[in-house]
Amino acid sequence: MNAIRAITDKSDLEGTAYVELLPGKYKDSCWNDGSLFFEEEVFGYFEPCVKKHVPDFDHYAFSEMDASQCALVASSLRDLAVLVQSVTTVAQLRDHVGFIFHGSEKRFENDLADNLSALARLAEELADWLVVQASSHEHVSILGL
Repeated sequence: MNAIRAITDKSDLEGTAYVELLPGKYKDSCWNDGSLFFEEEVFGYFEPCVKKHVPDFDHYAFSEMDASQCALVASSLRDLAVLVQSVTTVAQLRDHVGFIFHGSEKRFENDLADNLSALARLAEELADWLVVQASSHEHVSILGL
């Protein structure tokens, strides 16, 4: 199971299967300083929150969230954090968490208590980060695979 965390230090990246959240608009380059990076499977957990408020989001493309969309996504992430803390089975997450790979749900379930705790914590951290970035950059770019 991938660690459920955001990566802030580019030297910690191995390979290229990451989603990058870039403060501001796309700058014609990837792997930017100041970005948050997520292993593909980990970002997938949050994709339902993003898709709900960013209609043009595509896992395999670049898209942008304006400040109002960032606030809405942050709110959905906070709701997800609350929900995650109250569930007892992975089945209760199916409509709220993106298990994007074959086997993602089973891997998550194998260490359910720790994964629920890590997911709730990361959802809150990501919500906080989005609000801060949107207030100073007006946009956050999602650089998909």
